[in-house]
Formats: sequence, C-alpha cells, structure tokens
Amino acid sequence: MNLPSSVVSLILNSCSDSTWKQYKCTLIKFYNFCNLNNCSNDNTVKPILMYLTSLYEAGASYSRLNLARSALSTCLDKIDNHNVGTHPLVVRLMKGVYRLRPPSAKYSYIWDVNLVFNIIKSWGPNSCLSLEFLTMKLCGLLALSTGQRVQTLASIFVENILMKEPVEIKITKILKTSRVGSKQPLLVLPSFTDESLCVVKCLQQYLLVTREFRVTGQLFISYKQPHKPVTTQTISRWLCNLLKLCKIDTNVFKSHSFRHSSVSKAAKIGVSTDMIFAAAHWSAGSKMFAKFYNRPIVSRCDFAHSLVSNVN
Repeated sequence: MNLPSSVVSLILNSCSDSTWKQYKCTLIKFYNFCNLNNCSNDNTVKPILMYLTSLYEAGASYSRLNLARSALSTCLDKIDNHNVGTHPLVVRLMKGVYRLRPPSAKYSYIWDVNLVFNIIKSWGPNSCLSLEFLTMKLCGLLALSTGQRVQTLASIFVENILMKEPVEIKITKILKTSRVGSKQPLLVLPSFTDESLCVVKCLQQYLLVTREFRVTGQLFISYKQPHKPVTTQTISRWLCNLLKLCKIDTNVFKSHSFRHSSVSKAAKIGVSTDMIFAAAHWSAGSKMFAKFYNRPIVSRCDFAHSLVSNVN
C-alpha cells in the first residue's frame, strides 16, 4: 500500500514483538506448506483448512492451532468477504478440533503455598540474608501474595511503589493482559504480623540493601555485579530455584505455578472469587480461574505420592 514508515510502525505496535515472532514462524510454515503442496496461488480457503489439519495431524494442541488461525487472519487478505479467522469453514474446523482435542489445564493438582512459606521462614530475618536469598524471597512472596505473572513482577518500578498501609504498586507498562479500555493492575500489599513472611518488610529490606548500587528504576536487579535490571526469564529462574529448595519437582512445576498455587490457596481459605479475580487481573465472569487455575492442593506427603502416581 506504500504506507509511510511512521504508519507502518504504529500498525506493527498493535502487537508485541513476541507475538510478531510467533506469527512469523507460523507464516513461514504456512508458505512452505503451500509451496510443497502446489497451492501457493490458490486464493480460496482450501489451503488454510489443509494447513490447519496438517498441524492437528502432527499433534498440535487447540491453542497452537488457534495461534496459527490468528496469525493467518492478521496477515492474509479476506476470503469470501470473511477474515480468515472468522471464515465459516475455519470456524467449523476449529470447533471440530475443540471437540476432539479440547484444551486442558497444565496441572491437575498444585503444591501448597506452605511448602514455600516453611522454607522461607527457616532462613531467618531479612537482615541476615544474602542479596541472592533476599531477592529470591521477595520474588516468591510477591508472586504468592499478588497472584500475578512473572511479566508483572518484571514491570515493577521503584517510582511506582507507594509506601503506605497497605503498600500500593502501580503497573504502568503494557502487559500481556492489557487491553484498550481496561485498567492496569494495581498491586496491594498489606503488612503481616509474622515479619518472616511479610512481603512489605521484605520489600523494604530489599530497597534498603539495593539503594547503594541501584542504577535503574526497575525493582528487580541482578544480585551479581553490575546489578543490571533483569528479564522475565531471570525472575522465572529465581522462582524455579526457590521451588527446588522446597523439593518441588521443577520438571513438572515451573515459575507460572506460583500463580496457580496462590489463587487455589485463596479459594480454599474462603476468599471470594471477586477478590481473586481483581487481584489476578481477570475480568468478571472469566472462566480461566475455574478451568485452568483452581487446582486441588496437595500437602508434602500427598505431593510426593501424587508425583509418583503421575509418573506411573
């Protein structure tokens, strides 16, 4: 269309870089599929249906096919006056995939937050912790007390932390769940009488210790020199290291399991779904919680038994 680069830049910013990377991978596979099957010049819906079916036959999940549909719908022209993603035959095919291979929750059960709390309490006062363990502790307590994704933790900036009772943290960066017209997350951290598990006390100690060498506004920085701001991958690794110290199998449970454990525990002790939805930044009426996150909680003994049963 010979659009100016400034216009193209705005259009490209409608999706994140990671989304475009996923779309690019799908489009390359689609074009290769069309060349291999001699349907590159076929402007009907047939090549798209054949491609999606080939992904299904290769074992792709419903969510993987849905990603492919989204990529093709975003980047290809309309077919029969329909966007690719809403073409009646594509919709029918996806319904068939859903019935035959419905999306399932990643975890059938989840570890108890007390496993993490117990190991953190055994470390002693915040003032006695090395920066590595203090950082790991703050990550774990923030993840469990807010029910937020790792991306949210990486988007916390010191300037957006309001130290009052309770502490409020504004998230100003665009997140995966950010939508036009929706509010950005506001993390609320109350103080606890048990200082060894108080996320506010841990946050205060972390800010105090890192103040001398902090060169960035991002809350979480590397505990090794030169103490640069860290990525979501680093925070995920810290959370997995904490799980390992709790003897939780990280081959099964990854950093995102903190979100599952947090909201599942909240539901079990009687926290209302409205409060859980607000804290986790889910829209009212969302089925995400019941379908994918609210899992049965297992204790230490049951946990080991469940892992063995799962392997068997």
